[in-house]
Amino acid sequence: MSCLHWLFALSLFQVAKRAAASQPDATDVVERAEKFRQKYWHKLQTLRQQPFAYGTLTVRSLLDTREHCLNEFNFPDPYSKVKQKENGIALKCYQSVIESLDSLGWEERQFALVKGLLAGNVFDWGAKAVSE
Repeated sequence: MSCLHWLFALSLFQVAKRAAASQPDATDVVERAEKFRQKYWHKLQTLRQQPFAYGTLTVRSLLDTREHCLNEFNFPDPYSKVKQKENGIALKCYQSVIESLDSLGWEERQFALVKGLLAGNVFDWGAKAVSE
């Protein structure tokens, strides 16, 4: 589990930065983002010393803990602006993708759909290269 701790710790500054960027008009956003960062860092340090301090330690529990800390400092979705932007781009492509899928035979269409679903799962905003 030390690898999990390390991965989440590495992304902490990026998540705090993204949280602050999600609310550019808020006057206290930098302070709240820093408080989030400190609190979540403290929890990660506790888990490093006592892996079962908050229950079973899993990726899901680390994500839930991060979400809880974000919500505590009024960051319900630090990726909301990014999601809105990406949804707008995706909607512009929607019709041509549907037409392309409709032009395929049944077997080719199934393969293209599965390929698209898998590609969607690979697209992860937590990945360093994508988030930068």
